[in-house]
Amino acid sequence: MKKKYKVTGAKVFLSLGSNLGDREALIVKTIKQLNKEFEVLSLSPVYETPPLGFEADNNFLNMCVMLKTKKTPLEVLSICQDIEHDLGRRRSSSSKGYESRPIDIDILLFDDLIVETENLTIPHKFLNERKFVLQPLNDIDPLLVEPKKNKTINTLLNECNDKSRILLYKKKLLTIS
Repeated sequence: MKKKYKVTGAKVFLSLGSNLGDREALIVKTIKQLNKEFEVLSLSPVYETPPLGFEADNNFLNMCVMLKTKKTPLEVLSICQDIEHDLGRRRSSSSKGYESRPIDIDILLFDDLIVETENLTIPHKFLNERKFVLQPLNDIDPLLVEPKKNKTINTLLNECNDKSRILLYKKKLLTIS
C-alpha cells in the first residue's frame, strides 16, 4: 500500500550531499534552513558514499529530504541555491564537471511534475543512475513513482546499474518532530 501524507501544497524530494568541511554540521544546517522555508516532512538515513564522476580526497555524506511547499519549482531552486551559497558553496564557471563542495542540494521530484528548462530538470536527470540518491529516496518512500519512467523508486533502485558502495552512516544527524 502506498504511503499517504497529508500535504497541502506540493510534495518535493531533495537530495543533500556534502564532502567538504564539517559534513555533518553542514547537512544539519541545511535541513534547519530548509525547515525555515518549507515544512520538512521526512528525512532519510545518511549514507557515506564515494564521489561519482570525479576524484576527491573525501567521501560524501548523502541523504534525501521530503518537504511540502506552495512555492513553484523555480522558487524552490532559488531558495536551495541561496542555502548552498550561505553555507559556502561557490559554483565555478570554469569547472569542467563535478567538484568537491560543502553542500549540494538537488531537486529530485516535485509532485508528478515534469520540468525541462535551461536551469532546472525535474525529475532530476541522473536520478535513475545514482544509487546514493535512490537508496535514501527509497528509505523515505519506496512506492513513490518517478513520473517520466512511471516506475517506483524501489523498482528504479533494483534496476540501477550504479555499483558504488554506499554505507549507512554511523549515526542519525537530526530528527524532525
